Amino acid sequence: HCHLTAVEEEALLASFVQQAEQGQVAIAGPVRQAYETQLGRPVHHSVIYRALHRQGWRKIQPRPRHPKADLAVQEEFKKSSRFSFRKKLSSRPKANSARSA
Repeated sequence: HCHLTAVEEEALLASFVQQAEQGQVAIAGPVRQAYETQLGRPVHHSVIYRALHRQGWRKIQPRPRHPKADLAVQEEFKKSSRFSFRKKLSSRPKANSARSA
């Protein structure tokens, strides 16, 4: 039930291995295009992910950040939001432990 043999998959991914060794990020989209070109027909994206898994690839990517993100503003927000959250919790009336029925 396989589209390509393990050797054919390895040969197909060889160029992507070279790119990854040079520090470039390997994206599934171009891998899928190369896979479909070799097969001559479209394949489901899960076929690509399973092929990558069989060849020992794993998904490692940096956490995305917005290009205009300001870390100083984010840190200040974290500090102020925690403080205001704690302040709101401490100002709440405490619930009675015994409930009347």
